[in-house]
Amino acid sequence: MQEPSIDHTADEWYEQAKTIVIQRQSVSISLIQRHLRIGYSIALSLMERLEADGIVTSLMPLGGRQLTSSYRRNHSMQAHMNPNLIEMLDKFYGCEGGDAGNATSPTIWLFGLEPGWSKRDQKRAESPSGQEDDGYSVETQLGWVYNRKAFKLFAAIEGIPVSRYREFAFERRPFERGSSGYFKGNLYPYACTDLAHWPEDAVEETGLTSKAEYQAWCAQYRWPAIKNWVDEHQPKLFIGVGNSFRTDFALSVFGYDLESEYHEILINGYRKKIYLSQFDGRKLAVVPHFSGRNGLNSDAAIEQAGALISDFLQR
Repeated sequence: MQEPSIDHTADEWYEQAKTIVIQRQSVSISLIQRHLRIGYSIALSLMERLEADGIVTSLMPLGGRQLTSSYRRNHSMQAHMNPNLIEMLDKFYGCEGGDAGNATSPTIWLFGLEPGWSKRDQKRAESPSGQEDDGYSVETQLGWVYNRKAFKLFAAIEGIPVSRYREFAFERRPFERGSSGYFKGNLYPYACTDLAHWPEDAVEETGLTSKAEYQAWCAQYRWPAIKNWVDEHQPKLFIGVGNSFRTDFALSVFGYDLESEYHEILINGYRKKIYLSQFDGRKLAVVPHFSGRNGLNSDAAIEQAGALISDFLQR
């Protein structure tokens, strides 16, 4: 196999290799080769550079390397976290229902950005019937626009007209307790509807002083936790909703960012962007939000997006 010149993309490969070993907390030349799809000599050169920069150790007496102490995750740091933050690392915290699946029965995962809390949620929670747990029934879910759009997208992926989404939902029962095939979660675990500010109650509940600090905490702890869930359950497809967060979704699925296929859907003059990534048996589709002029805000847009994702699943 002829290797490309290392000088041409050395910095790009180096940054990717650095991200891989830090995110995976694992060090080996074969790991870098496998994920960057490069030959041994280039991977060895990258490893030597990581060593020179103090990111990985030199070869140990019995062989092998590891991350230096500055780059190893110190899980004992959790002891110094706000208890609410520790809870947010629990398995499936901030997720809303469905079947996570497993390697022999893989499912489709749909992840939004964070748990919602609308006026309808508040009104329902304050009513006597709202206190009852109905297993996140489809009947309840149909009250939210987000879930209705999700059902339409799933139907389109299955080749079912989106106009029949209600029929699809009642037959497949996505996200409902005890049903199979679909799982619903969120990239960020804390519900903060103010996109621009980090309110005082969030500071009090998390101990983090700004939204930027919260986002950095998620990058260091939350996304590796999600990747652990993906490692364990091996969904056949992970759908992330929100194009501007596609790197964050990739870190949560693959452990590092990687190049995506880019597709555009044109509806009434508005472009809807779809990003598709796959590696080592994992598939990620990142789609626009379900609202906004460039989002999947119409049946036509959802139907086309579903067709693209369906083709992607068949590869």
